[in-house]
Amino acid sequence: MPSGGVFKIDTCQGAIRIEPSPDNLIHLLVRQTMAVDSATDADRRLKDLDLQFEAATTQVSVKARYRRAVRWAWENWPPVALAFVVKVPRACNLDLITPEGDITVGSLEGNVVVRTGNGAIFIGEVKGSVRAMSARGDVSVTACSGELVLTAKAGNVLVGRAGGLTKIEGSGGTIDIQSSRGNLHVDADNSDVKISFVHPLIESSELLAAGGDIEVVFDQRSACTLSASASMFGEVKAKNLALVIESGKVGSSKVIGTLNGGGPKLLINASGGNVRLTGSEP
Repeated sequence: MPSGGVFKIDTCQGAIRIEPSPDNLIHLLVRQTMAVDSATDADRRLKDLDLQFEAATTQVSVKARYRRAVRWAWENWPPVALAFVVKVPRACNLDLITPEGDITVGSLEGNVVVRTGNGAIFIGEVKGSVRAMSARGDVSVTACSGELVLTAKAGNVLVGRAGGLTKIEGSGGTIDIQSSRGNLHVDADNSDVKISFVHPLIESSELLAAGGDIEVVFDQRSACTLSASASMFGEVKAKNLALVIESGKVGSSKVIGTLNGGGPKLLINASGGNVRLTGSEP
């Protein structure tokens, strides 16, 4: 497959693991597992599984479906358990979807789109954009140089380094971004949020949490203009920061002020919790 091609998996179920290939080829292994009493039963189940492979100049696709609706006994579901282990060229775009199973992606150069209904997502270092969604499971990304859009409807979100526009939606877990220079938009529901901004801050950000606390750590050299609000009975706390307060006060439910003369705007709203602002040494 040429550099920058697309590899797609659309499966009815099963875990997906993607690793960089040592060459410019795709190496695909599909594991099929089932609990059966006879070879006849195994053949019958395999016949009901439709595995399709398509290869074009710039795209390779894998699709897995059951050919007919079968009411399998609960203890026999899935009738054939699938797992996909794939090595792709390092410069490759991905489009992966499974309703049931974990998705793991190694370090690649390209755009990554992954979705799972029930499973965890782990993505390594990506030079490109990432869009990932898990309806029930954690979502983790080591690093992303481009646009990063993550959704965990019932799980934690962990990001190492966010290099571009970053949009995070999470519910019922913790959202933790360890390195960002801004251009960050977080919308959390019943989740605690922890963000570490590195120097210099270059873009405005918005951090929203309904039913959780927000903790923001700044490099003490960082400059920004911030508006921080806690719940009616919550507090905005600040430590080790040269914060010039324009409105409100530390320990109250709302503070407006600047760091190091002001800069990109930072809106923080923990409508159901507290806000903690902390400075760290360079």
